[in-house]
Parts: sequence; C-alpha cells; structure tokens
Amino acid sequence: MSTATTRQLDLADSDHRVLIPKPLALQKATGAWMGLTFGLGYVVLPALAGLTGIFPGLLSGAFAGGAAYGITTGLLIVAIGKLKPAVRIPRAGVTVKDPFVVATLAGFGTWAVLHNVLGALAPFSSLGLGELASLVGINVIETAMLGLMLGSFTRSRWKAAALAVAVQVLLTGLYVAFL
Repeated sequence: MSTATTRQLDLADSDHRVLIPKPLALQKATGAWMGLTFGLGYVVLPALAGLTGIFPGLLSGAFAGGAAYGITTGLLIVAIGKLKPAVRIPRAGVTVKDPFVVATLAGFGTWAVLHNVLGALAPFSSLGLGELASLVGINVIETAMLGLMLGSFTRSRWKAAALAVAVQVLLTGLYVAFL
C-alpha cells in the first residue's frame, strides 16, 4: 500500500507493524484477497483435483461458493467501512499465539465441524482417501488465506477466532443455501 492510502504507527512495545489504511484502500484489498481466495479454493484447486481424477465433481460447487463469497465479501467491505480497522503485520517470526494463526485454526476447525454435521455436505467418513486429502488440503489453504486477512485486523486472539468462526459459519451457511 502506498503512503497515500495508509499511515503507519510504530509502537515501541509492539511485535507488529501497525498500518492504518484508508477504508477504501482496505476495502479494495479485502475484495481482491477474497476474490483470490475464492478463485483458488473453488475454481483452480478443485479443477486440478477433477483433472487429476482425485476428486471429480468438486468444481461443481463453484457457483454456490461464488455466491457465498460475494455476499460475505460485501458484508466485510461494509464492516471495514464502519469499523475502520488497523492492519497488523508481524515484525518477526510467526508464533501460534499470533491472531492470524488463531484465526486460521478457528476457521479450519469450524469448517471441519460444519462439513460433518450439515446434511447437504458429505461427511468426511463418506469420502475416499484422495477425496478427503484434496478437500482438507484445499480448505487448509482457504482458511489460511482467510485467517491471514481476518487475524491482521485485531491484536486479540479471541477476537480473531470469533471473527474467523463468524465468517466461516456465514460462508458455509450461504454455500449450503445456494447448493
């Protein structure tokens, strides 16, 4: 981000570089990041899983995923405009206590539970090993990308986890609704 769209706060006691982006810049970045996450998680990687024969038909969820991501992205963009969050970037290495790691784990755990309890989604026990491995791998990437973004909006691990759970419940609920 250019200096015209952000300002930086250097906090002596912080392990993070804190950027205060202008809301419009962060909204654009969020839209682009969500688009990239959707593209990888619902188009590119499922297409590869289908082309290799590991999980044929996985790409069929792209329409429902696109609708879910579109609505969720719109809500995130509105929330960013209202809340104007700062963005925190670690200065050094990442630890499991970092908010975006917690957000990733919370989002992935939520996805795994929902995938096994919502009737419209295939429980893990009904999938073959290749199907399960590809589905889990794709969702590790997807939830890591979401966790990186959502976890950077707060210093609190609890808030990062709550935000990731809320976004995952919304995404999955909308996805099931559009199937």
